[in-house]
Amino acid sequence: EEKRNQPNYMKLPFKCDMCVLGFTKKENYYYHMEKKHDVNVGPYICPTCSIRFTTEQLLECHRKKHYLYYRCHLCKYETTEIKTAWTHSRSKHVNDTEDCRHCECCDFVATTSEELSEHMKAEHSVLCNECGEKFKGPDTLKSHKRRIHNGVKREFQCDICSRAFKTKSRLESHMANHNSTIAQKLAYCTSCNIQYKNIYVYRNHLRTSANHADQM
Repeated sequence: EEKRNQPNYMKLPFKCDMCVLGFTKKENYYYHMEKKHDVNVGPYICPTCSIRFTTEQLLECHRKKHYLYYRCHLCKYETTEIKTAWTHSRSKHVNDTEDCRHCECCDFVATTSEELSEHMKAEHSVLCNECGEKFKGPDTLKSHKRRIHNGVKREFQCDICSRAFKTKSRLESHMANHNSTIAQKLAYCTSCNIQYKNIYVYRNHLRTSANHADQM
């Protein structure tokens, strides 16, 4: 339920409510439903997330992950795999102690996991160019892209003029132009005394109106 209420999950357009995963594209959502929840996947169903499996052993191995996880006592890292927890400790905290946590990106040393987390967020966070969400490092960004964006390059489309952009920030800059004072002046029809919401609607008005054929 906590995961369902996460803002990043709630804003995604396509959601699997059974295992609480969100997707930005419809085809990725359908692919997930086919590979994880379709009746043809297998007869054994997880009672928690409804993912299907071909054997009872695979189901039991998966089911334990809903109830057992390993938490690093030096940071906020969590995992359901003991081997992954061991690898994390050896690679991230080889020189760390309870009162001394080293930043893996610079020489900063924190006394608590909260202090280190704030430092990472302020100094070393990276931005996902697909959705604009921030992450504490390249590894978490890659994991996010595999899980949410499925490695597919996306374009952000303007709802007003249908122009496409590679990043969310570029789309936002473009949208600001639609709402600027200059754009509003350009979208004003002096003949009809009508203010259109943007230049593209105004141009369509000129194209479809016989009275303005000479202005095209």
